[in-house]
Amino acid sequence: ATTLVGLGDRANALRWDQEKAELLARMLEDQTTRTVEGGIFALGALAETAALRKPLEEPAQTETALRQALAGTPYLRAIAVVDIGGRVIASSLAGEAELVIQVEQLGPVAPIGNSTIGPFLRGRGLASLARDAPDLSAPGGLGFIPLVRGYADDTGRPLQLVGLLNPDSLANRQQLAVGEEGFGSAIASYDGEVLVSSGIALAGRDLAALPVFRDYLPGVEH
Repeated sequence: ATTLVGLGDRANALRWDQEKAELLARMLEDQTTRTVEGGIFALGALAETAALRKPLEEPAQTETALRQALAGTPYLRAIAVVDIGGRVIASSLAGEAELVIQVEQLGPVAPIGNSTIGPFLRGRGLASLARDAPDLSAPGGLGFIPLVRGYADDTGRPLQLVGLLNPDSLANRQQLAVGEEGFGSAIASYDGEVLVSSGIALAGRDLAALPVFRDYLPGVEH
């Protein structure tokens, strides 16, 4: 009888923990969606400003506009204008202009008027993606997630407006939300790549072998 009572209590505790975890996951989903959509909206609005219509002719004015926009988006680490060949035309970070980066690492090229979200990339900024640059390992899983907005300048030249989403800003929110409850959390792509995690540094890890990715997705979205 004692064993049956103990098993029943354990089952109830597990059920309660699962329900609480699902509630926390829904809350984190909402927070993350609003942050990412806010970044994409900010890039879209910035791409329509006059300061970004002539980045090649007026790079100083373009960089001033990038730095001003960055001040209003604390969850972005930097913003840059990159051509489709990978040349950084202007950046909010000093010293990145004129670098040629491995643009393919940012993910699919964003068509003009559309946005894409890239993978977790290790490094402090676009300089870590420079072609022929030495391999500088970022400490402690330091990295960023590129948000890319495709747009065209006044001549019709296709460009990419790149915002570097700071994973730490999302991880801090996760830790505040789940840490006191005794839970951990992670945001991952559908193919199992961890983008952000609370507690243990899992960013960039591949969790595709876990049941949630192997068996549940994409058949069961939530």
